[in-house]
Amino acid sequence: MMKSSGSLLDAASLRKFTNLIPGRNLAHVLLDYLCLTILHGAAILVFEQWRVWGWPAWILIPVALGTILLTGGIIHRIALIGHESSHYLLLRNRKWNEIAADLLCFFPLWGSLVNYRRKHTGHHLYPNQPGKDPNLGTVEAEKLFASFPMRRPSCIYKYYALFLWPPFVLRNLIQMGRVLGVGTPSALGQSQVAAAATTAARSQGPSPGALGIVYLMTLFVVLFGARRSGDPALMMVLPLLAHALALGVWASLPKTAFERKEGTLGYSKKVAALIRLSMYAGIMMVATWARFFFDLQFGLYYLLFWLVPLLYVFPYLMLLRELYQHANLGTGNLDNSRIIYADPFTRWMLLGYGNDFHLIHHIYPNIPHYHLRAAHALLLDRSAEYRTHFQEVHGTLHHREPGQATLAESWAASR
Repeated sequence: MMKSSGSLLDAASLRKFTNLIPGRNLAHVLLDYLCLTILHGAAILVFEQWRVWGWPAWILIPVALGTILLTGGIIHRIALIGHESSHYLLLRNRKWNEIAADLLCFFPLWGSLVNYRRKHTGHHLYPNQPGKDPNLGTVEAEKLFASFPMRRPSCIYKYYALFLWPPFVLRNLIQMGRVLGVGTPSALGQSQVAAAATTAARSQGPSPGALGIVYLMTLFVVLFGARRSGDPALMMVLPLLAHALALGVWASLPKTAFERKEGTLGYSKKVAALIRLSMYAGIMMVATWARFFFDLQFGLYYLLFWLVPLLYVFPYLMLLRELYQHANLGTGNLDNSRIIYADPFTRWMLLGYGNDFHLIHHIYPNIPHYHLRAAHALLLDRSAEYRTHFQEVHGTLHHREPGQATLAESWAASR
């Protein structure tokens, strides 16, 4: 297994590249949300007005499919900023880095920073190592990576054509959810997980997660009953009273109940859980109020234009990106990922925010994405060791630059 002989960058260059530009990543994620707002606003407008405009009903199909596909790509980009935040690269203040990451990147995607960070540390410690890398945390994932090297026709069939086969994507959702959603730890963390489980077993009191699910189910019943009553006052007051009661119950729970979950977070896990619960309760309330007061099918649009991309397109993109970056590669410091020069759409959809220079991120995970390209250029100029071992590909299935290997050829090459 090839290892680096030491630090490749001098201290001055490293200080330069690890410098955060205030607000830059925050601006990126807010821009992604602006794009989502425009995209969803346009799609909802078409769904609401197509009859008024005299358009045929079939026009809704390409509008829905296009919105779902593009939303999946933007969700993936938001998740990539969440990845930056897991390395403390969103904001300089650590507490606000964590809060902003959960509010903007993880809770809307029905995940959490503490779960993601719990497994992601192990991925950096043991990249591509079966039994140790949490990204290979299932038997299916290990089989997937073990199937390489793989010829181009097989790649096209297995990882592009099968996107149109829902069982494949849903099976991938379950696998990726098990690894990424619940935060499967690395081998290094097994003893910590065992200790956390012992502490949880000794702890008294109900599980906050179970209570949260019960509350959301109760809130659904309350909203349904208030809507059936037809009384606007009840429609507004009853859900807010139910949530106020839930906040009171939540406040009475001991902090130790929230510390059962292993993983580091820069602010209170109890506060994080409260914010998360309130966000999901707020979505339910807004959906019901929009239908009751404005006859707007907000709940349907949330399901179609957010949950469907989140559950179908997003996991597929995560899988494809993981393969682009790590499949058929080594486990050393300089050969565990690739430098990828892809077409603009692939870069936007899959490799945004520096993920086309993922090898540099693995060598120096504290360098923000907007400095990775410059760090790569400097390493090429100064480090013979880096030039010898790194892998660069141009294009995915077809050549982007004459005479350069493509990603498909890299997948097919025997290591």
